[in-house]
Amino acid sequence: MDKQMIGKMINHERIRQKISPDILVHGICSVPVLKRLERGERLPDYFVLERLVERLGKSINKLDYLYSQATYEIHFLRESIENNLEQKNFTGMADALTHYETLPEARFPLHWQYICKMRAVLLQETAQTHAQSLFLLEEALRQTVPDFDLKEPDRFRLGEGELVLVLILLQEQVDAGLSPAVTDAEKLVHYIEHCYQDEEARANVYSKAVWVLGSIALA
Repeated sequence: MDKQMIGKMINHERIRQKISPDILVHGICSVPVLKRLERGERLPDYFVLERLVERLGKSINKLDYLYSQATYEIHFLRESIENNLEQKNFTGMADALTHYETLPEARFPLHWQYICKMRAVLLQETAQTHAQSLFLLEEALRQTVPDFDLKEPDRFRLGEGELVLVLILLQEQVDAGLSPAVTDAEKLVHYIEHCYQDEEARANVYSKAVWVLGSIALA
């Protein structure tokens, strides 16, 4: 799929879902960047494009998108971080995160969000320091939705990465004994049902949301 087709798809979905440009790009890029994308003039950074597509409730896997060597290397680094986590190689995970933090892109919001999230997960798997983990998760969320309010999720457009981040934050609050409100978690489940029309994208987050809702109910 070339950049003009990608632009047309995003424009079509945004208008069909009645999402304003300001809401779609909030916290991740500017409206002019979106407009250039929709006109097929220029593709943004891969990670920006990924989040825009996610916020439309679609899966990035549906795009045939060729990206730069630098982006490929960051993808490889993220795979290394997540593989080390799966294998419980926490030293390797920490080393990969430290390397990620040295990259020029590291302080861009989407990258810093990922780094903070995975640092929090690393703490959960090792030290069980809830206070520091919660701080990192809140810092991650602030990168793209600094004013997010769980009581009014419909005011925002959340991509899959942001939804997963909110769910991890809620679960960590439960584990820390803070007991989030069941009604707030229910609103998030309803948000997913309403906003995620792509079956693959919905499946990726829906089961996690129901699991967290159950954890809150039992807390």
